[in-house]
Amino acid sequence: MRIGVIALALLVALPALTQNAMAAGTDPESRIVLARDVRADDILTEADLTLVNAAGRRWPIDAIDDASAIVGMAAKRRMPAGEPLRPLDLRRPIVVRKGDFVVVSYETAGLSLTAHARAMENASKGDVISLVNNQSHRSIEARVVGPNRAIIETQATIGATSSAEPANGAAR
Repeated sequence: MRIGVIALALLVALPALTQNAMAAGTDPESRIVLARDVRADDILTEADLTLVNAAGRRWPIDAIDDASAIVGMAAKRRMPAGEPLRPLDLRRPIVVRKGDFVVVSYETAGLSLTAHARAMENASKGDVISLVNNQSHRSIEARVVGPNRAIIETQATIGATSSAEPANGAAR
């Protein structure tokens, strides 16, 4: 009975294996690390990750063990090969940089406007950022929808977006 309780506790305490690790049949001590040195702002792919045996090695409690949570994210800092990844090491990729020109759209029933503005800060897809309209020099806020593209949201578009996908804490 005692051994069963200990075994159950160990199974609950072990982080989930990645799908790659399970498919490859690796042991439960395998953990995801960087396969190469990574620079700040590099966007990570599966080729940037590898599995290592972490038995007997000190491991950060918040190390990410799910490759899908890493792929597509950008590194916040330079990291050497072999380093485990933690949530504080990653962020969504920047698609608008401070000073970039951004195409800003406003759409409502029967009306569509497009303007050019300058970004006042770096932003990832889904972030709400401050922009300065190039013609009027007025400050506006818009949600980033892609590289150097943003939309001004109305109550109607906010309701449609929030029901379709989470805001990711990007609202100010």
